[in-house]
Amino acid sequence: MQFPQTPTFKPQLFSLTFDGGIVVGDLETNNLYVKNAAAGAIWTLLQAGLTIREATSVLCQSFSLSEREALSHIDKMLGEWDRLGLIGSSTISCAKSAQSLAAPSASVLTEATGTYLIGGLAFSISTDDPDVAAHVFAVLRALQATEAAPHHALSVTRTADGGSMALLVDGAERLQVESAAEMIGAIFQTVLELRRGDKSWMALIHGASVAVGDVGILLSGASGSGKSTLAAYLSARGFDYLSDDLVALSKEGEIVPWPVPHSLKRGSWKTLEHLYPEIAEAKIEWINGREMKFMPAPLEAWNRKGVDAQFLIFPHYDPNHSMAFKKITPLLALQRLIEDRIWLGNPIEQSTVERFLAKLELIPAYTLQYHDLQQAEESIRELINRRRDHGELALPG
Repeated sequence: MQFPQTPTFKPQLFSLTFDGGIVVGDLETNNLYVKNAAAGAIWTLLQAGLTIREATSVLCQSFSLSEREALSHIDKMLGEWDRLGLIGSSTISCAKSAQSLAAPSASVLTEATGTYLIGGLAFSISTDDPDVAAHVFAVLRALQATEAAPHHALSVTRTADGGSMALLVDGAERLQVESAAEMIGAIFQTVLELRRGDKSWMALIHGASVAVGDVGILLSGASGSGKSTLAAYLSARGFDYLSDDLVALSKEGEIVPWPVPHSLKRGSWKTLEHLYPEIAEAKIEWINGREMKFMPAPLEAWNRKGVDAQFLIFPHYDPNHSMAFKKITPLLALQRLIEDRIWLGNPIEQSTVERFLAKLELIPAYTLQYHDLQQAEESIRELINRRRDHGELALPG
């Protein structure tokens, strides 16, 4: 693809340097993009108004590249940014938000309503979207309270053009999203805000979280990675259970409890049955084509105070490989979070992103490949103990 010698970028962008790379925010689409040092250098040079030829010369000197190699890198990045809709002259927009996971189902559901009670907050949720209904109603079923008079009414409706969904709170539109996955997150975010009106939010992350005393541990990963299984196991082994499916971080960097029932896929039922004997008789739910069972948390968990997020772990269950615990850079951790699901505001604001990046730089991040839950627990406990005794040290073993 041919680009002008001095490419222009759409005006609704901001960029921040982070851990040797660069983070680009799109205020129009509410998306974030993370790039490594080389891509960040290209972005910075072209954003400063250099021509492609001038940027090529700088790259050759800075990265010891030939002219052909430098031009190839620049052309590749411009092509990618054009596909994402970041180039000013492009009419192509990103087809899928980095925070969106699924499009709404085409199936039809008559509007369903549920009423729930969480720590004194009564609210109702109504929706005619089958994907939203299946997930939200299953997660909150243990908190259903048919006798409670709702304090607030949440409802999901289609916009006039039918392309988006709107969330209404007590009849007033709160926000619009493009997918069922985003709407599920928006509903949970809204309930959190209604429940904890004293908190201001920095980030909502797709994940689970537990704590040991004042040490909060954030477990993040795509669906099926094993994070919910690990969180349920650790909770039954003496860790304090904080949340599943969603981790809410306050502006102060605290994990605010969202102890909805553990969502457990079929593959984990037998593994956890000795710790949760009720699994055997629990109802099977079908969520996005997967069989799930939900194990309610103690009601008192809703009254637990928030704890500081001090570790970020990306678990991955793999029965065919030995355990591997590896520290990763903040830039790689951010890439993983954005590739899955993270909410930093709607609309996104540069100041919020800056605050989150500053916090992320302070949280040691690790990947944990495990096939044995007991070994995973032992390694996490040792990591916490080493941090407490000596500050952050190398990984155990």
